[in-house]
Amino acid sequence: MAVYTPVNEDQAARFIQAYGLGQFQKLTPIEAGIENTNYFIDTIKRRFVLTLFEARVREQDLPFFIAFMDHLHKADLPVAQVMRREDGGAIGRLADRPAIVTSFLEGTSPDLPATPDICHTMGNMVARMHSAAESFPQHRHNALALEGWQRLAATILPGAGAIDPALPHHIQSELDHLTHHWPAPSTLPRTIIHADLFPDNIFFIGKTLTGVIDFYFACEDFAAYDLAITLTAWGFDKDDQLDRQACRALLAGYQAQRPLSPSERQALPLLMRGAAMRFLLTRTYDWLHQQQDALVVVKDPLAYHRRLMAIKQLSPADWHGLMETEGYD
Repeated sequence: MAVYTPVNEDQAARFIQAYGLGQFQKLTPIEAGIENTNYFIDTIKRRFVLTLFEARVREQDLPFFIAFMDHLHKADLPVAQVMRREDGGAIGRLADRPAIVTSFLEGTSPDLPATPDICHTMGNMVARMHSAAESFPQHRHNALALEGWQRLAATILPGAGAIDPALPHHIQSELDHLTHHWPAPSTLPRTIIHADLFPDNIFFIGKTLTGVIDFYFACEDFAAYDLAITLTAWGFDKDDQLDRQACRALLAGYQAQRPLSPSERQALPLLMRGAAMRFLLTRTYDWLHQQQDALVVVKDPLAYHRRLMAIKQLSPADWHGLMETEGYD
């Protein structure tokens, strides 16, 4: 979440009238996150979230995202409910942007490093989402898979040296490796994945997971790749060094709900390298294309370079230890 597009209270009040959400009271910008513009809307009934979609989200993809959120919400997963207007529609336009309103989910994002209990719960939630997604009938191509990484790298390599002189070489070298070794589409189980399960997209109250938000990268891909993204987001300490206890707890929670196949276990180290590359590339792009008047904190791309290096340094014995999830705590 972030704020790129300014909206005033009069605009917000007029926009929500058709949704029957109660009398408008207050509009509050949400400055966390990096992708879309978000505000809290308080009405006389309760709090909601207003999202205006920025350039990275294609308007034609919104019906897919909304349908997937509806599917998970109906499966009793802690996903925000997308509000409908009185005419049944969900998507409107506000400040020349497509926009939706969703229910507000209670809770706060956990700090890292997260406790083993939190990581175990998170891993279990990822697996529950993958299981529920198996019955979702729609499909969407992952635009930020290998081909997307290659296109993105071509745009950022000329400027990446301004962040770190060695960064262009490291990106190109790793991308060459991933291009030659990435699993073929038919070799691992696939489903609809969230693809952005960072702590700031997850809410807890105590040890209870109360919310999963920001489904606007959801797409079809390897289930284990979504797990790899989650591990790269949750399984490192503040110095971007692997937190083995967190990784083992998360893996244990996942496999308690959906055991990994032998092929997924074997592919996970490579998938984690790919996950680190994906966020290294997008964070580098965002760093090089900052919008100066936006209320957003641009995240350090080198954090994911450090994580990538840490993943590459793990030995087969290290990976075996991480996969042995019994007694993780």
